[in-house]
Amino acid sequence: GSKSGRGKVAVSEILVSVGEGDTIEDVVSHGILSDGSAYESSLYKDNLVGREASVEAFGENQAFVEGREGERSRSKWWIKASLGDGKYLACYAKGWNVSNQVVELL
Repeated sequence: GSKSGRGKVAVSEILVSVGEGDTIEDVVSHGILSDGSAYESSLYKDNLVGREASVEAFGENQAFVEGREGERSRSKWWIKASLGDGKYLACYAKGWNVSNQVVELL
């Protein structure tokens, strides 16, 4: 593994498609996660990317961080990318500590 502990290879890239009149047509993120799996998702074409991982879409066990009841209501997972087949990469950050998790639609 790497010195950072994030695996041997992890890379990401954001592509912004600009149309006529300098209007943004799409924003696509793609890359390779630290476990070697690839992802690609469109911010404009997938309405879950960039949003909170809601209980309604993902269930309580996937949408909330473990902890006291008060913490759980404030500590949300956010969708970073679509992995396909109803799976999404979710992120939770507290200060400089960031956690990623694969969540699935109910």
